[in-house]
Amino acid sequence: MPVTTSHSHQPDIRLQTSVVYEVMAALRSLQISSRTDCAISELWEDLKFFYGNFDYGAQFAELAVDYPYHHSFEGFIDYVRQMSLPKFLYYVLGRYLSIEDIEACLSPVRKPDRIVSLLRSKGVDCNGAYDKLLSKPEHYQKRLVRLWEGYWCKAREQILECEPLWNEAIERVQELISVDGWQHVVEQLLTGRKLPPQFPEGFTLNQIILVPSVKMTLRYFIIWGFGSTTIVFDANRLLHYYKGTRNPGSRIVLDPTDSLKRISALSERTRLEILRLIYHRPDARAVDIAASLGLSQAAVSKHLALLEDAQIVRKVKRTNRFTYEILEENVSKLSSEIMFWIRSAI
Repeated sequence: MPVTTSHSHQPDIRLQTSVVYEVMAALRSLQISSRTDCAISELWEDLKFFYGNFDYGAQFAELAVDYPYHHSFEGFIDYVRQMSLPKFLYYVLGRYLSIEDIEACLSPVRKPDRIVSLLRSKGVDCNGAYDKLLSKPEHYQKRLVRLWEGYWCKAREQILECEPLWNEAIERVQELISVDGWQHVVEQLLTGRKLPPQFPEGFTLNQIILVPSVKMTLRYFIIWGFGSTTIVFDANRLLHYYKGTRNPGSRIVLDPTDSLKRISALSERTRLEILRLIYHRPDARAVDIAASLGLSQAAVSKHLALLEDAQIVRKVKRTNRFTYEILEENVSKLSSEIMFWIRSAI
């Protein structure tokens, strides 16, 4: 059941569980980890397309922002299946364009290039996946629904088993808000990142929805706009960092272990050289990296394993090879994480 805490002249803070966002997080995690032995191996190509692009599928969470029944994923599937095409694209494209603008680009003659041009004018980075989606939007709407149906059919019980942890995380966040205030808690959940400004221009933040997720790979993802911000956060991480005491004055405790692991992984020049090569040659295999740097393949494999363990790179499965990709977000926010831990209460 949602819980709302009101603050005078401040946004309402709403805590809720969501089967829908948990499924989104689970599919995102499957793609990021490149686990081909998942419950939907027959739909792997769909997973790669939708959750290998579009900010690792985070954009599809936009489809749920106005869905009222987050306890029902079956209902959500029907909700998206029955969406009109302009409405479907309105959400999937991030709500940057109005439904009327999208309709004008679809009828009487479809102009997908016009949609891409409008998105780019608003600062959206449109890659080739956008072109594919807009070339056959009805087809991809059906494929997305098929992916969700296939996953839900086989992973339903695993998702519903998360409910006790969802509820525990919500209880802990309520306690922390009562002690520290919502601003501090939100800042901790976002590991020091500030809330993004609302769009379109002129909207003020009226509501923050906090949703725990057990299947998260990343620490959080955010959906925002039109006066509301939803933060789907890592429940396991929160419960791990929370001291567990219910005494007044208890706070979230940020564990610097992950940050220290990244610092250690980046402290050797050879690994920095490997990262630079990966950045400039994203198609390079481990054997190619070894040849380019004059190292043994065994040594490179060891360095790559350390970088993977520190979540600085991830392995990417291509048609007939494995390559590597830098998780730039984890590297770029490293200094802010350390400073945030230093500033945190003792």
